[in-house]
Amino acid sequence: MLTLAGAAWLLPDHSLQAAVDRDKIDLDRLIEFAQRCNDCYHDHETFKREYGAQVEVGEFPVSGLRIYLDANPKGEGQWVILRGTANFPDVIEDLDFVGESEHELGIHVHTGFDKSLQECLPWLVPRLDRSRPVWVTGHSLGGAVAELLMATLELRGFKDVSGVTFGQPKLTDARGVERLAHLNLLRVVHHRDPVPMLPPVFVEVGHLGIYHHSGPELIIQLDGKTTHLLRHLADRLDIRSYWSDMRNIDPFDHDMTKGYLPALKRARELGQLTSHRHRVSAPSNP
Repeated sequence: MLTLAGAAWLLPDHSLQAAVDRDKIDLDRLIEFAQRCNDCYHDHETFKREYGAQVEVGEFPVSGLRIYLDANPKGEGQWVILRGTANFPDVIEDLDFVGESEHELGIHVHTGFDKSLQECLPWLVPRLDRSRPVWVTGHSLGGAVAELLMATLELRGFKDVSGVTFGQPKLTDARGVERLAHLNLLRVVHHRDPVPMLPPVFVEVGHLGIYHHSGPELIIQLDGKTTHLLRHLADRLDIRSYWSDMRNIDPFDHDMTKGYLPALKRARELGQLTSHRHRVSAPSNP
């Protein structure tokens, strides 16, 4: 049973079953995460005007990652917002499926995400207060690094780490998913966004084999309908046919401004989070 105690602001109780069976996810809080993910694509000065002069910005040229750290001492927690690749074509170009790294967590992970993480850790970790909650979020490639960051911070002694990612690709294998299953993480996925289905199930990479997702997943649609999954549903999209006809791919489905934020706000307008639910009790598939 996955415990979500560190994410009590998101779910009304602390069991994973709540992610599947309850309608009362705090959408206002979820939209707060989404808004910060959206705004991290603004320039530095605009972001600071929106969230305060205390925000620190880390730029990491090798990976192209940008981190906004809002450790406002007057706030309850510390925000870590990771900005990865900003546009859809670059996402596809940057997803090098054939790399793997042996991470300090004792699992194999996507090499590109691990390199991005290792580049930013020396800057980020000394700036965080271990006695305060850490709220991590990221979109696209930044979301994958965000999940890896959460696990690394916990390994290094941070006690209260929670996160939400949007449109993140997969980063590890089945063994890695087991090691990451305890994370207080919710993955939000636009139902037509192909990036969370990547790397596809027919790509096997050395020790990694087939990539998998970990943890609960909230699927959203532009009309406001949502679906909760206990685990990632591998056959939700036929990714082979999806990619074979490029007309199926709308970059807006992966976009925070035109895809994720409007869908979440529409769900809030509807006043009910879940249109239907799936129970996925079998071992996680890629």
